[in-house]
Parts: sequence; C-alpha cells; structure tokens
Amino acid sequence: MTLLAEPVPAVAPAPPILTGEDYVRSLRGRGLRVFLFGELVDEPVDHPMIRPSINAVAETYDRLAGVETEEAVPEEDGYFERVFEPELP
Repeated sequence: MTLLAEPVPAVAPAPPILTGEDYVRSLRGRGLRVFLFGELVDEPVDHPMIRPSINAVAETYDRLAGVETEEAVPEEDGYFERVFEPELP
C-alpha cells in the first residue's frame, strides 16, 4: 500500500500581538464556532457578553506594551516564584 502526501501550502506567519488592538484584530474573522446559551455567535468579538473579556485581555497587552519582562513581573512579594516556579521536592 502506497500513501501519497499532499503538499502543504505555505502559510505566512501571523504578525506578533503587541497591543490590545493587535489582539482584537487577531480574533476577528477566524470563523470560530462559538455557542452562547445554545445559540451560535456569528462574530464573538462583537458579542456584548463576550467583548468585556476580550477587552480585559486587550487592556493587559496595552499596559505591557513596550515594558521589559523584568518590569512586568514584580518580585517584591515573591508572587512570581509562588505561582510560576513552584518548589520541587
């Protein structure tokens, strides 16, 4: 039995997401099948119950735009270590 592979079309890499606007743009027009309360949502980005969550993530991108990683994660109270770097036995 011989299996032939179809050539995979080249896909351009997605642009980086650096701002809230970039994030929202990256979500729009993806053709996602999102259901809310049993109903299909045509464009989740524009839905009034979904958009506040999208706006919250977009705000995070905007607040961190241009900020170095060391500045974005304060380590004064050890939060970063407790959450992201748990101690191993």
